[in-house]
Amino acid sequence: MHQLGLTGVTCGIFNHEGTWEFDPVKVMATLNSDFPNAPFPWRKFSFLNLRDYRAGGLGKFDALPNRLNDYYDTNLIQELKDNGIEANEEDLTALTRNREGRIIWIEEDRFKHIVDRHAGEFKYTFGIEDNAMTIGNFIFYAIKNYPIHKILTEVSQEKKIYVYRILRQGQTNYLHIIILDIGWIVTAYPSWRDT
Repeated sequence: MHQLGLTGVTCGIFNHEGTWEFDPVKVMATLNSDFPNAPFPWRKFSFLNLRDYRAGGLGKFDALPNRLNDYYDTNLIQELKDNGIEANEEDLTALTRNREGRIIWIEEDRFKHIVDRHAGEFKYTFGIEDNAMTIGNFIFYAIKNYPIHKILTEVSQEKKIYVYRILRQGQTNYLHIIILDIGWIVTAYPSWRDT
């Protein structure tokens, strides 16, 4: 890809049981994120930086939006500050109030993590486009408009899994969102189970 200036390359691994097709840039960018100090040989290629991983270039995802404008209420930022909660405004991607009245927000690095790790799962489970803007709006629409189906508390004392029941295309699936007690989203992922 580097030598020939190729984009949109798909890799495949197969054996006698099946195949796995994957986007190599997504895999390498994920490895870079998960193992920040590992001396991976591809690090010298700047095009593998997560910030450069966007549609029209390498990979299939749109550029990660700085803000999800439909879910970015500046009044809520001040309310967080008034409550002694420091949200990094520079990295803040979205925040909204859920149906239960809590302010829930996400910062850029956590949003990148969700898109990087779970975009394909969102497409497969909920039938939505696997791009950053669609995934972000889908998550925050659920937070703002759906009742919490279940709260799982076994993660830790500081964070819980909020489970939302979502019916799409005649099928019920679940959106799991891990949220710290202060309202900060750690990650979000789809599942066919509510546990």
